[in-house]
Amino acid sequence: MSHEAQFEVALSFLPHVGDQLTKVLVSYCGSAKAVFDAPVAKLMKVPGIVEKVAKSIRDNGRQALLEAEDVLKKAADKDVQLLFYTSPKYPNRLKQLPDSPPLLYFRGNTDLNHRRIISIVGTR
Repeated sequence: MSHEAQFEVALSFLPHVGDQLTKVLVSYCGSAKAVFDAPVAKLMKVPGIVEKVAKSIRDNGRQALLEAEDVLKKAADKDVQLLFYTSPKYPNRLKQLPDSPPLLYFRGNTDLNHRRIISIVGTR
């Protein structure tokens, strides 16, 4: 896993930051890592970010990164792959949806843009 992957996963652990806001933050900042490096004043210029959320990102960033590190280790142990929405391998069908998840966890064939796909979705 890349160093950037830790930041991509950590975004999902930030309070007050959902799927759509994650995409907006990455779009404005340039990368997931840049979101964590951005000062509060820059974060507040992002549409949808108020001071409370900007401070929350700064205050909870370290804890989110630690949680992300743990998730990445567990994923590697279980042969689970993670795919952030900015990856060229991210499914094009999902990219077209405004509420698509920014991060996918999966096992198996990595060609998620194949013409025909069978998926099993669940929590277990």
